[in-house]
Amino acid sequence: MSASAIPARLVVNAVSAKMGGARTIVESLVDFARTQDQLDFVILAGFQAPEVLPAHVEWVHRPMSGASAIAFNLLGCLLSYRRHRGTALLSFNNMNCVLLPKQAQITYFHQLKALDTHFKETKLRIMRAYMRLTRERVIVQSLQVEDDFLAMFGDRHAVTVIWPGVSVPPGATPEPRQRRTLLIPVASPQSPHKNFAFIRDTAQMLGPDWTVLVTAPVGAADPGPATNIRFIGPQTREDLFRQYRRASCVLMASTHETVGLPIFEALATDTPVVAYDAPYLRSLQQKFGIQTGLDLAATPDAAKDFILKAASSGSGTVAAQDFRRGEWDKLLEYI
Repeated sequence: MSASAIPARLVVNAVSAKMGGARTIVESLVDFARTQDQLDFVILAGFQAPEVLPAHVEWVHRPMSGASAIAFNLLGCLLSYRRHRGTALLSFNNMNCVLLPKQAQITYFHQLKALDTHFKETKLRIMRAYMRLTRERVIVQSLQVEDDFLAMFGDRHAVTVIWPGVSVPPGATPEPRQRRTLLIPVASPQSPHKNFAFIRDTAQMLGPDWTVLVTAPVGAADPGPATNIRFIGPQTREDLFRQYRRASCVLMASTHETVGLPIFEALATDTPVVAYDAPYLRSLQQKFGIQTGLDLAATPDAAKDFILKAASSGSGTVAAQDFRRGEWDKLLEYI
């Protein structure tokens, strides 16, 4: 840790993290921050603060999105950084403040679509242009993402892999399993990379004896001919883990993810998971040596077979390494 400021103060720009995986990763960092009383944290967050925070963690609720968030990420956050006398700025927004020296910039890069040139959205083009022009330190979540990042941007950035870990809400009570219930923990199924057609086809193959619960608002995606799909809306973290424990199985069909945290959250509750066979997940399955609990399916028909098998086996999750443990201690080397 740098001795240039005592105590060191990490300003965390997470103004765009409001829900889903981004929020979960920020919450994981906050859990780590609670244990680091030698370091001050200032969290600029897109969601409300937890009920209890230690004295060395300050919370600023400042949700932002769209063009205003981009302007804040690149320029406006300098004022917050100076006001709070930061030692370093950790940005969870895939870009950092261009007015800071590179030694003060740490960027948490989690937008995997930006590493695929098939995606043409304006915000992705901006991220690519930014990374081609800057040289700050970058954090990614897996070796697969590191390889893809280096393939696109070369060695301009010092890249560190930090697995965020899985934080299970405290005080959770056991839930009875609901028979023939499939949970789809996806907040935005309309996004192409969420591969909802795979989910829809699998649900139709399972048939009316199965209930398929999607954690997205009603009308978020077209269920097509599958009459067993129910949209139950976004869940609080506590309610989501309750759903994990109740489900017979969890299905994730994403073709691209940086982490796929719902997969590991479900596995942490010993709920079996069937997921689309994608490179990002194959690398993580190998990293943690996951032997049981997770099956990868290339087709809806294979997914159906795995779901039926997993729902009846009750074997739980077996992994060589504890994927619940984060690697945030590596962050201390940057501050």
